[in-house]
Amino acid sequence: QRRIMGNSWDYYDRLTESYRRYRPFYPNELFDFTKNIKDLRTEAFVADIGCGTGQLSRLLIRHGLNVFGVEPNRKMLDAAIEDLGSPHFFPKLGSAEETTILNGTVEAIFVGNAFHWFDHDRCRREFKRIAQKDSIVVLAWNLERTDESPFYTEFKKLWNTYIDKDQNFGGA
Repeated sequence: QRRIMGNSWDYYDRLTESYRRYRPFYPNELFDFTKNIKDLRTEAFVADIGCGTGQLSRLLIRHGLNVFGVEPNRKMLDAAIEDLGSPHFFPKLGSAEETTILNGTVEAIFVGNAFHWFDHDRCRREFKRIAQKDSIVVLAWNLERTDESPFYTEFKKLWNTYIDKDQNFGGA
């Protein structure tokens, strides 16, 4: 059985539709924050490493960037291609450690909710290889709310019952 990052490919294949439907998108504030650090020119090439079904790529494309979406799971990458339907999305079946992006190609590297899966030493070397001089790396997470509001409590039950029923990450 093929395995990645300690989890079976089959597990992530099964999660594809849930990621498409329920994984939160990234807010414009993430892009605004990035622009305060590095002024990315319109149509710059950037990388979304571990792009999954394309939530972060969507934000980057909406702001005029060309995105190399790197994803090791074929089913998730196919979903990103289908959902984004953009000539500014360049899918790459690869990993953080082996992106298949040409040397010195990207002005910024983005990682949304995936950095914890990477071999950090190997991805650091890969990021340096694909980055242009003065590139930046942006690591982002959509963190779970923990305020135990009535909405959050019900959402957590829904998530654990219907989305993560095979592997209860959040505990209801």
